[in-house]
Amino acid sequence: MPKHTRSTTRRLTCTDIRFVEADFLRPVTPRLVLTLDEGLSILLEKPADIDLACELVAALRSRLDRKGVCPC
Repeated sequence: MPKHTRSTTRRLTCTDIRFVEADFLRPVTPRLVLTLDEGLSILLEKPADIDLACELVAALRSRLDRKGVCPC
């Protein structure tokens, strides 16, 4: 039976955090934008959403690792 080894987890590198104004159906509201070194940008409504964004990135990286895709 083959041994399953856990892949090494890379640290999430945030290259830019800034507030932007985005037009939605409601009035213009400042949003937090996280930009990662892989070119992924995530638009967050409030700073409390950072944990959810980190979980999303971790799940995406895990899925890419399982498929053998290099996110670089």
